[in-house]
Formats: sequence, C-alpha cells, structure tokens
Amino acid sequence: MLPIQLHQIEQSILYQRNNNEQIQELLKRLLYQAYRFHTLAPLRRDIDRPEFLPLEWYLPREYTEMNITDRVDIQSTLRFGIQVDVQTCSSPVPSVDRTADWKVVYRKRSHDKWTLKVHRHDETNETHAQVTAIIYDYERRVLQVDRGETFIFTTSNQYELEIVLNNPYEAKELYLLIKPVIS
Repeated sequence: MLPIQLHQIEQSILYQRNNNEQIQELLKRLLYQAYRFHTLAPLRRDIDRPEFLPLEWYLPREYTEMNITDRVDIQSTLRFGIQVDVQTCSSPVPSVDRTADWKVVYRKRSHDKWTLKVHRHDETNETHAQVTAIIYDYERRVLQVDRGETFIFTTSNQYELEIVLNNPYEAKELYLLIKPVIS
C-alpha cells in the first residue's frame, strides 16, 4: 500500500473506534509491519541483518494502477513485432515514481499466439520481477491472466512469456504488468 493509504487506515473509524482489543492490536501490528517494510525494503541490499528476513513472505499485490507498463490493442496489426520502451517502479514497495527502464517486444505468432520478450536495460544489479499479461474483452472484462514465474533480470538476459489466447475473437486488449519482488 502507498503511505497515504496506510495513513487513511490509521485515521479510519475501524482503526480508531474499534472496541475489540484483539482487532485493534492486530491492525496496529500489521500497520507497523507495513510502515517498516515501506521504509526498509528499498534499502534491502544495504541491510545485512537477520531481523530483516521476515520480508521473504512479502509478495506485492497486482497494483494495476501503478504497475501497468504497456497496453496493446490485440485486434490492431500496428504493434506486432514492435519494441517498446516502458517504465515501472524500481522497488517492490508500491510507488507512483517510475524509475526502472524496460524494453518489451511483442510478436504475434498466429491469430491466437503471442510472445512477449521483456528486458531490463538500465540496472547493473540483478532485479527480481514477475511478468503478468492480462487479456480484456471489448467490455473490459478479464478474459485471461498469464503470470510468469519470478525471474532474475540482468542486462544480459531477457524473459519470454508465451501467451495462447483462450478466446482470440473476443480478446481486445493486452495489459502488461512488471512487478518487482523481494529476492
């Protein structure tokens, strides 16, 4: 969650006027962990301390409003085989800042098969990330979600995601998410 969202929880009626002590303590502990994570996660390479290991359980949600890196109209033939530069958050901590540079290549192999090649080209260190493709129909309903495994990106490799459309004639848009994760 973004810091403003965490603050909104602290100011909420649920948090401030809850008469149940167990719920109050649980919310307090979870907010503490969220703030601590938000503060320390960007520094994880500089921190070599055992108490920071609980971050291994953390896998960020699919923040579509922040992580969407690119969108393709599946019915259009203009983007097939095109390389696109996109930007995302560079940290697994949700942020509106987009500082990570990626290259994405879209290839349509047949009427129902696509290949996406994703390459991180601005970072000298390795980056752990997960690539997800979301397919929408004409009414903006999700038809299909293809999620790749967590991959270690370096400047010398790329990730390839093969997509077979379940219903190619109803598929309208492909949204690409690139989500940095804790290593």
